[in-house]
Amino acid sequence: MIKVTNKKKNCQNTVVEILSFVGLKDFMNKFPSQLSGGQKQVLKLYAFLKKYEKNMELP
Repeated sequence: MIKVTNKKKNCQNTVVEILSFVGLKDFMNKFPSQLSGGQKQVLKLYAFLKKYEKNMELP
């Protein structure tokens, strides 16, 4: 049996949360090369916004 550490479990939870938010939870077990160009763009845009959300000001 494989022992899952807390760090790995937290990472998996984060991935599930992100994929659910952008509507790609069904693609969790796919490799990046199996995603369409649009799906990759959505994930990249979300990652960018998440990284810089503290520096952004909303009107």
